[in-house]
Amino acid sequence: MGEAAMLCPQKVNKRMFLMLQSLIFHQQGQEEDDSLPTVPSTQTQCSQPTTITFTPTIRLKALSVVTLGKMCLQHEEQAKRIIPALSRLLSATTHPAIKNNILFTLTDMCVRYATLVDPLMDRVTACLRDPHPQVHRTALTLLISLLQEDYLKLKGSFFYRILQVCRNRKLLLISC
Repeated sequence: MGEAAMLCPQKVNKRMFLMLQSLIFHQQGQEEDDSLPTVPSTQTQCSQPTTITFTPTIRLKALSVVTLGKMCLQHEEQAKRIIPALSRLLSATTHPAIKNNILFTLTDMCVRYATLVDPLMDRVTACLRDPHPQVHRTALTLLISLLQEDYLKLKGSFFYRILQVCRNRKLLLISC
């Protein structure tokens, strides 16, 4: 669906965005983590609200993040609403698959909408300290890629965090 949305952006409608958001931000009663963000409120005004009657799996949520990100690459108004929610979800979730896919999505959006993602880069760099090795490896790889392509600049504590991760994890940065 995400690939099709990139090829035919005029065929994407608001219901598709709402469906994916309801999958990603679904909360099941009290059993779910209350700190997870909800669907952005400006998205829920619709004559027929999208509701799901099942509990989406972690894999479905992770795949929905990628699909939603690809759809947002063609729709700036939707991206403006989704990027902050994904950033909050990145901080709130503990699932490495969801975190990795949010990192890839935010990286793609940083290339397209740098001014929207730049203020949220602190949350992305916080993933450099994630307890899951695959998450901090993905974050480091994507951040270095954005630096090499001049989508990010070394400023503030960003450079310090990268150096600290390299020293603590004893990683060799061949690309630097």
